Amino acid sequence: QGVARVRDGNCGAHAVVVIPDSPNVLEHHESSFRELGHDFRVVGLEMPGAGYTDLRTDERRHGRFDFSLESGAAWIRDVLDGLHIDEAIVTASCVNGLYAATAAKMYPERVRALVLCQTPSLPQLKRWAKRTVPWPLRNRVLGDRLLRLSRRRFAAFWYVRAVGASAAPDTRVRFDDIARQGFRAGASWRLAPLIL
Repeated sequence: QGVARVRDGNCGAHAVVVIPDSPNVLEHHESSFRELGHDFRVVGLEMPGAGYTDLRTDERRHGRFDFSLESGAAWIRDVLDGLHIDEAIVTASCVNGLYAATAAKMYPERVRALVLCQTPSLPQLKRWAKRTVPWPLRNRVLGDRLLRLSRRRFAAFWYVRAVGASAAPDTRVRFDDIARQGFRAGASWRLAPLIL
């Protein structure tokens, strides 16, 4: 269904899978790798439609990633399989938190623990998207094209909304800079159809 971008710390007895939420990429989580890497095998995973994960059909597989909760859970399981990880602590936010929670439900023997941030229920997430995401971006036909063409500007808008007012003043700028670097290098950002 595609090729996942994965960063594997390859050390530590227990694995922690860190899944950034778009427009964040693995580079936004350098501190996670640095701080957790002393005690855990830290694996960064970009989900479909985010960062450098490639959704072109892999010749060895059939079908296309459909952005359902079950497909997201299977994606996480497939990455664990590919890295020969029997079980992991999975940390994710927003819609990726829903994928992680579904993976824990579908494959309880594989998900040792969940750390979820900003992960409401699916109905709550849909209400939030309707309130927060401008209509043209919620439209499947227009939204993907607009994000491809204007993702740098939309990322800046996104970080204004997502980074709280109590954050250090340079936090939003740092997050936006990392996202822009990713976009210049070819990173993608697609709003999950699941929430729109």
